[in-house]
Amino acid sequence: MAKIIGLAGSLRSGSFNSALLRAAAEVAPKSLEVQIASIAGIPLYDADLESEKGLPETVTALKELVAAADGFLIVTPEYNSSMPGVLKNAIDWLSRPAKDISRVFGDKPVGLFGAAQVFDAQGVLVDEKIKKLLTELMVGFSAFVDE
Repeated sequence: MAKIIGLAGSLRSGSFNSALLRAAAEVAPKSLEVQIASIAGIPLYDADLESEKGLPETVTALKELVAAADGFLIVTPEYNSSMPGVLKNAIDWLSRPAKDISRVFGDKPVGLFGAAQVFDAQGVLVDEKIKKLLTELMVGFSAFVDE
């Protein structure tokens, strides 16, 4: 069974992207295990902090999850034609030290997508067309990870 780590690029508790990630995990094929991780608690990248104390525990834990996974799925909002700063910051930390980049990311398949307003007040995906598309995406991503 292939295992992927899913990460939402938002910290907001009511994030549509976090809801979309949970929905993706629900519709993923049975052959794909989706573990949802978090960027909460990751401090701003600071080279001095890294030099003095090494990687923060929250970074090390996330880094090891990503390194051990067969694929990496990122569901994120778009801010100013880019990814949110908190997500970029997490990826910056995951790439430290530079010698670990290939161990953590290597040739790992990565999926990247974002949410629309297709959820109810409880964060449940209610748009059947989007749910069908999401299911197809997860089936395709599962095949990509298994290659």
